[in-house]
Amino acid sequence: MEENNKELPELKAIYDELWSDARTLAKDLKKSIVIYLYAAYATLIIAFSSLLSATPFFIQVGLGTANSFSWLVVFVEIILVAVVLGFALKLFGWHRHLARKYSKLIEMERKIGVN
Repeated sequence: MEENNKELPELKAIYDELWSDARTLAKDLKKSIVIYLYAAYATLIIAFSSLLSATPFFIQVGLGTANSFSWLVVFVEIILVAVVLGFALKLFGWHRHLARKYSKLIEMERKIGVN
């Protein structure tokens, strides 16, 4: 019980700070959630541009004219693109999760007209 009494003033200070900065906090939260979406799209673009830049190596392998370096590039490229795509999917998931979790707060922020 005594431990809870010690935490109360600290929690009150935190709540007071949040209360005084609520509009900015809601605005920043909304922007932070959108950043996940932008990062996911940027990550997808990076993955596909990486595949595009390795196209000559894929063509060499497909035609059967590839040397060991071409095979290495193709192998490494496939692994790296899979990792990057996995990260993009994770970013999309985080965006969706946070957008759902804070949808009520975001809607309230929209209604009050915080820009």
